[in-house]
Amino acid sequence: MTNKFKKENAFVNGAWINSNSGKRITVINPANSESLGSVPDLDVEEVNAAISAAAKALPAWRALSAWERSSYLRRIYDLIMEHQEELAKLLTLEQGKPLAEARGEIVYGANYFLWYSEEAKRIYGEVLPSSSPDRRVTIRKEPIGVCAAITPWNFPQAMLARKLAPALAAGCTFISKPDERTPFSAIALALLCKEANLPEGVFNVVTGSAPAIASALMKSNTVRKVSFTGSTRVGKILMGQAADTVKKLTLELGGNAPCIVFADADIERAVKMAVMGKFRNSGQTCVCINRFLIEKSIMAQFSERFCKEVASLKLGDGLTPGSQVGPLIGKAAVEKVRTLINDAIDNKATILVGEVPKGDSLFVKPTVLKAESSSIQIFQEEIFGPVAVLYPFSSEKEAIELANSTQSGLAAYLFTKDIDRATRVQEALEFGMIGVNEVAISAAEVPFGGIKHSGFGREGGREGLQEYLNTKYICVGVR
Repeated sequence: MTNKFKKENAFVNGAWINSNSGKRITVINPANSESLGSVPDLDVEEVNAAISAAAKALPAWRALSAWERSSYLRRIYDLIMEHQEELAKLLTLEQGKPLAEARGEIVYGANYFLWYSEEAKRIYGEVLPSSSPDRRVTIRKEPIGVCAAITPWNFPQAMLARKLAPALAAGCTFISKPDERTPFSAIALALLCKEANLPEGVFNVVTGSAPAIASALMKSNTVRKVSFTGSTRVGKILMGQAADTVKKLTLELGGNAPCIVFADADIERAVKMAVMGKFRNSGQTCVCINRFLIEKSIMAQFSERFCKEVASLKLGDGLTPGSQVGPLIGKAAVEKVRTLINDAIDNKATILVGEVPKGDSLFVKPTVLKAESSSIQIFQEEIFGPVAVLYPFSSEKEAIELANSTQSGLAAYLFTKDIDRATRVQEALEFGMIGVNEVAISAAEVPFGGIKHSGFGREGGREGLQEYLNTKYICVGVR
């Protein structure tokens, strides 16, 4: 692969490094199973060196004025936008998503640097009226310190940008651990940060084994906050590991998003949004629609139009013009989809479009199932593949109960023209984010995150900045 942003090194204290052991991890293009290159498999000692570099850089970085930090973030944004095409192609090669989607991710991620370049100047304290005339009470917001992020493979640029930008704006220094399957986007961002003259040690990228590096980060008393996007299973492990150092966490974990379509919905819009909300990134997003709940009276109408749109989706290599659905990330992902579809069929579900995945190909045809039972596995687990399941409901009450019948609470969607119903339902849904007649709900200026087993904390918006700040209360006695 020839791309000036593909650098096969980790990035620590402003320098490009290899592992002392010489061990490396090969990165595979999921579209053709060919090697894209490799990155160092760092050991604990090298991760600790990155932590030390971030700690050393912290005093000077946090001492900069908000305006100075803002200028760095704006420069990073400008550089990303200047090189968005090369960055998008790199992203498609290592992750597999269609190039059009990769371009969208690059711009989406860049917007976090733009947004937080302004929010850096909005870190406000408070002066409070005291209950005693001889006291003066103030509240300060201060950077939490050295922070780290463990990011997933499905949005390797945007998930890092969403964590890094507010951390830098707040005055924190940062260590990134990208998924070993998609490390090049994070390394490319480090290259741009270096070009933006970000001081040494402020941003570091460590590559290698996820369990080993995560353990080193979690055990460190120097690292005061870790942000993780990934599975609920791993999130629970990190929660346990955080206890010994009383480390602050932001956890954005698994989803099981329902989409409720009422009979009075704009069907054309609902179908268009449903296809986007299900099949973007081949269904490999945490806010993808997992369960379609369709009012019985429009099931046939919705199903016919939806299936027609799904059948027209073009499956192919992300760099092939016109491709709309790329490969899954690996064989385990395909096997999970195969298992979920077979379980649904065993429980009387019907395939309306697509098929059970065959062979070893990572390309899975967009598939639509009509379910006879809401107790099938595919309703209980996050699919993370291009499979949609339709299930009928009879009443608003039943739809809400079905939607809430999950331990996940990340995102939910509903379609209706009735403002009263929209208000009732969105208030009753037990999820951190709700889309009403809309599925594109994430943006730099809004808080992103879930409840229940989908985690806690927020990224994006004003709330995302607060995640990287400590609150200090100061009481001054006055004679």
